[in-house]
Amino acid sequence: FIECLKVAFSSGCAKGRYGSVIRYPDGQHISACNDPIDALREWCEPSCIRLTIPSRQDSMIGACLHAEESVLKRGSALGWNMRGSRMYVAGIRSNGLFFVKSDPYFTCIRCAVALHVHGVEGIYVPLEDSWGYVSTIDALKQAREFAEGSRALP
Repeated sequence: FIECLKVAFSSGCAKGRYGSVIRYPDGQHISACNDPIDALREWCEPSCIRLTIPSRQDSMIGACLHAEESVLKRGSALGWNMRGSRMYVAGIRSNGLFFVKSDPYFTCIRCAVALHVHGVEGIYVPLEDSWGYVSTIDALKQAREFAEGSRALP
């Protein structure tokens, strides 16, 4: 889903740029990226606080609304019911390379909880030659493993 990649490139995050698209069964969709929240912008200046925190740890520390949260916020503001929708999530690493996975998994406990609460059915993540699907329930389980440290990025 090319729009997901485009919106990731528009992010202003110093650590990792992410884009997210919610797609509904009827084909409608909305997109958003991760960007700082004005009230916490001081955590981004002169350098992003997240650059000193290992990824997948202390997910509540930071100034950015995650792309998944941002697109849920936009959908809610439009009055959209997220139940049954599916989300695409793509990231670009701080080195500018597209984040591609060898198998489908989801790492952010904060976002997995938000997706579950909003009734999103599942998440598509970029693989080497396609988009892989992770149900929201599996995303919760996987993200918990990353948060607890029993699973790590390859």
